[in-house]
Amino acid sequence: MPFCHFSRVYKGTSWADLKANEQLQLSRKCKKMEYAELISILVDQEEFDLICNDVSSARSCYQKYTHQSIATLDGKWKCIIIKNQHSKQKIILYTAGRLYPLYAAVSE
Repeated sequence: MPFCHFSRVYKGTSWADLKANEQLQLSRKCKKMEYAELISILVDQEEFDLICNDVSSARSCYQKYTHQSIATLDGKWKCIIIKNQHSKQKIILYTAGRLYPLYAAVSE
């Protein structure tokens, strides 16, 4: 199972915000959280940039999976992974069954 540092998503949260929060968590020696991969979606650079500019906005590329992004019986979050098809960058989203992301993380 993969691990990462998640951050609460607020209106207008961007890739840079998530990256800054990750650095803050690392400096405070916060533990990474284990999660389960619900679905992995490959998107082009343009779509990835749109998502990165405002993670809080619901996007059609993952909308049909949001209701399944909930915790497992053992407490692991089932996350939607958005991958950039031109790099190793990805955004990990947890919606808690809502239409928009509640928590998110980044990976490069």
